[in-house]
Amino acid sequence: TTFQLGLMSTSFNLVWAVDSIPLGKIVDRIGQINGMLMSIIMAFVTVVGFIVFKRVEFFIFFNGISAIDIGFWMPSYTSYVSRSVSQENRSRIMGKLDAYGRLGSIPAPWLGGILYERYGFNAPLMVQAGLLVVIAGIILWMRNREASESRPE
Repeated sequence: TTFQLGLMSTSFNLVWAVDSIPLGKIVDRIGQINGMLMSIIMAFVTVVGFIVFKRVEFFIFFNGISAIDIGFWMPSYTSYVSRSVSQENRSRIMGKLDAYGRLGSIPAPWLGGILYERYGFNAPLMVQAGLLVVIAGIILWMRNREASESRPE
């Protein structure tokens, strides 16, 4: 129902508002790459929760977990890009990354709708889970690369 969708949205916004500062502090402690990994883990928990549980209470709960995902991602990602790019190019690079992400998200609802229509509710979620595994692999590669660069020879 629209009321249930409102509860889902409220749970997301409430959790994100409450967790933003603490998760930013955690990211400062664990590092940006580990923060991005935590984000991917929370996103994966959300997707699995949506696949496994079908009652609205669980959708509200896992939508809140999704807010923990973004609460880890935002400080990790922006800090990582900020430290990786010179100050003179930072705004331009952040703008490009934002634009590329938004351009890439344009066909997402359409593709999700096709998957849902042809294969059912879980199909778009399964694709998302697969993409999360790929992204986790990329982040782990970044972490290993960074660790090998910081080791003395």
